[in-house]
Amino acid sequence: MKVRVYHTATTKKKKKKEGRKGTIKAYLNFDGMIQKAFYSVKLSQIPNGAKVFSKSFKLDNITPLSAYKTITNIDLYHKYIPYCTDSKILSVSPITKMPTQGSLNVDFQKYSIFFTCDVICRETELLKECIANIKEEESSSKPLFEYLSTKWIIKDAKGNDLTTNNNVLATKAFKGIDINLNDELASLKNTNPGCDIKLELTFKFNSYLYQTISVIFGDAVLDLIIKAFKKKMIEMDRFSGQ
Repeated sequence: MKVRVYHTATTKKKKKKEGRKGTIKAYLNFDGMIQKAFYSVKLSQIPNGAKVFSKSFKLDNITPLSAYKTITNIDLYHKYIPYCTDSKILSVSPITKMPTQGSLNVDFQKYSIFFTCDVICRETELLKECIANIKEEESSSKPLFEYLSTKWIIKDAKGNDLTTNNNVLATKAFKGIDINLNDELASLKNTNPGCDIKLELTFKFNSYLYQTISVIFGDAVLDLIIKAFKKKMIEMDRFSGQ
């Protein structure tokens, strides 16, 4: 994937005020074909002091495509993510048909927050990504977050299995055991080792007090989101028959 970011530098004051704007030119692997997609996205600069949390997990016997479909189906978020009361896909790419903008309503304790997000979905042969730059819309009170974004990375776990199978085949050959390569390759092709998934959460509270205790918030939110998505990914995979 090629990513080029262009921004015009004027004066330092103006640059700091306006932030970074860029155009992403990406090559997406979609349904086995490389398609060229151009779309403009405002790139929010990560502020100083922002916290980054990440956790990885593996789902056995679930394809990366199945997990990717669950993540990109924003319309269904409110049905299984705790505290999310409404979710919508606002726009999709005319080429890939994947979401480019979405919205979320979150109700938690005394907070009722409406978020909009710019979404970047991209695929290669090695991985699938879904990045959301989330913006808290104006409300009567001061916004809770100064910055908020999520990033999903999905990889096929077959790479690890290929290494294991190569070692097994080498051991058999060394011991003089007859190997039928066609049978071995067919068996490997029909094997679904699952996928490796990583979720990154980056945020900064407007409140200094909240930011100082954000370690508790970050870990708790990641655990909550991953638990909900795991359950839904398994459910969606069974439903689709993949």
